[in-house]
Amino acid sequence: MTWARRRPKPDGNAAAQGYGGDHKKLRATLLPKAYGTRCYRCGKPMLRGQALHLDHLDNRTGYGGFSHAACNLKAAARKARRIQVAGKRRRLTVLDDSRQW
Repeated sequence: MTWARRRPKPDGNAAAQGYGGDHKKLRATLLPKAYGTRCYRCGKPMLRGQALHLDHLDNRTGYGGFSHAACNLKAAARKARRIQVAGKRRRLTVLDDSRQW
């Protein structure tokens, strides 16, 4: 897979993943008030002209607040990597235990 291609969403439904119409309306309503406040992820101020995300909590049960787009994407990448590494460890454990002499 090349980096230029996007992976299809598992079910193709943005609303099921938390990005439907309700999310978009809430983001549009709250965005003007977010400028000048602190980023949910890094704590630095969010300024006009910066790309901002309405950031979900890590467990996806609600919203933490607005964050810089880069901060939110970095947190998502870290979470994905932790999941990936945990999966590899499980597979390696199975392979290590498969041959008992």
